[in-house]
Amino acid sequence: MVGACLILFASHVASGQSAAAPPSFEVASVKPAAPQGNSAKSAVGSDPGRIAYRNVPLKSLITRAFGLKSYQISGPSWLNSEFYDVVAKIPDGSPKDQVPLMLQQLLTERFKLATHRETKELAVYALLVGKDGPKLGKADEKLPAGPPAPGAPRGGAPPDFGRRLEVRGMGTSELADGLLSAMLKRPVIDMTGIQGTYNFSLEFLLADPTAMGSGTTADTGPAPDSAPAPTILNALQKLGLKLEARKEPVEMLIVDHAEKVPTEN
Repeated sequence: MVGACLILFASHVASGQSAAAPPSFEVASVKPAAPQGNSAKSAVGSDPGRIAYRNVPLKSLITRAFGLKSYQISGPSWLNSEFYDVVAKIPDGSPKDQVPLMLQQLLTERFKLATHRETKELAVYALLVGKDGPKLGKADEKLPAGPPAPGAPRGGAPPDFGRRLEVRGMGTSELADGLLSAMLKRPVIDMTGIQGTYNFSLEFLLADPTAMGSGTTADTGPAPDSAPAPTILNALQKLGLKLEARKEPVEMLIVDHAEKVPTEN
């Protein structure tokens, strides 16, 4: 009788372990991208049944898998220089929020990815509301966004930082995490508390970020008369926003190990 109970208990534990197994793709292909040359571009696509990443660095795959920003990933430099093609089929009926977990599992299996988390103090810029309040145009979320104007990003960095940008339907979090972080080569954290999405224009010349100095407030003053456009700092001031240099604790994902060549499909 005791033996039967032990068998039943072991069976229950095994069943529980099976149920707790991490979600995985039905089938996946992971391979190094073919040599592309200097003009090569990455491509990311997805539909309800599959994901397809072409010519993307491993660091980008990690950020998508763990829902982090690029600056939150610390590891060997080749994470940015080795590129891969990943195509995977999502099991029918899988919830959307399971896909990042599937990608984590895939990276663990194919790249032998091993990580741990730490909190580190980093030099960042805080995006804050200016003394006169924000001056952003509320986006009408009921209307279709339509095609963006040339160079107008929606949550990403533009190809050219020395011109006017017409931004549509962007929140301050996207502005900080995507656009400004890419421009300034430093984490920008949204501390405005502003909710919703907005339309606005930015016209500026991107100054050397080091010209901001080490003071508490990133403010270089008015642009010189010879400048055809203000700096990004002045452009933000027109929107009722400002940047402040700080050191803040940031959650980091540390890559302890990863293989450059993924295991065979």
